[in-house]
Amino acid sequence: MERYPLVLLAPSADLPFADNLDLGSEADFKRVWEAQRAMIGLPVTGLPALALATGATPDGAPLGIQMVAGRFREDILFEAAAQIEARSSPVEIALL
Repeated sequence: MERYPLVLLAPSADLPFADNLDLGSEADFKRVWEAQRAMIGLPVTGLPALALATGATPDGAPLGIQMVAGRFREDILFEAAAQIEARSSPVEIALL
């Protein structure tokens, strides 16, 4: 985090899952867990992170980005999110 003020990454390694997929089988749980590693692992580091909807699938499921900043630099995340939202169209998200 010394070289770049924030890191941009996908919040999931997969497209949005069906509701409660992780409650199905052990294989379903593992699939969801593996795809969500970035969302699950980052809080352990103590680094601030922010997820932001930036689009939607044809079905209306949300797509987005995740940003991570250095310790105590939430201000960078909020500023970046504000800049992205100011330059983007509102995202219509369907209730699945």
